[in-house]
Amino acid sequence: MYKRLTIALFAVIAFCAFQSCDDEDRYSNKVDPAFTQALAQLKPNLKSVEWKENRGYLVAEGREGNYDVSVWFTSDVKWAMTETEYNQDVNQLPQAVTNTIQASPDYGTWTVDDIDFYERPDISFYVVELESPQATELYVYITPAGNILKTTPRDEEVTPVTSFLTPAM
Repeated sequence: MYKRLTIALFAVIAFCAFQSCDDEDRYSNKVDPAFTQALAQLKPNLKSVEWKENRGYLVAEGREGNYDVSVWFTSDVKWAMTETEYNQDVNQLPQAVTNTIQASPDYGTWTVDDIDFYERPDISFYVVELESPQATELYVYITPAGNILKTTPRDEEVTPVTSFLTPAM
């Protein structure tokens, strides 16, 4: 009996310890009201908000309609970036983006696998993940006007200070 109780106690302690493990620190109950006010002004319809710290930014993650949205703020409560995950909803792409992708002789017939939209003070752009019939992946970084910024076979992290956004050659 004592052995079972000891094992159960260790299991509960381990469960509780690992519940707090995460790559990012969560701040749901400790956010300065200035951040929540700034978020309410930017994204008044964002629901189920959770806060976390990521690379020195405070990030609000939530849902807006059917989409996951992340809003990044600097430590002095300045908006730095918004990411909206449209998944495979190609209806969210501007016609100029769709036209540019479809006109490509290299990947125009590939399938859209994922769409993310990034808004930053300096630029707005989509990252459209395409997949070929042979399961080759390509990430197209493209402005709402349909200008390709970059294509790459690798999924790269985008942050408010990502500086790889140079026009494609």
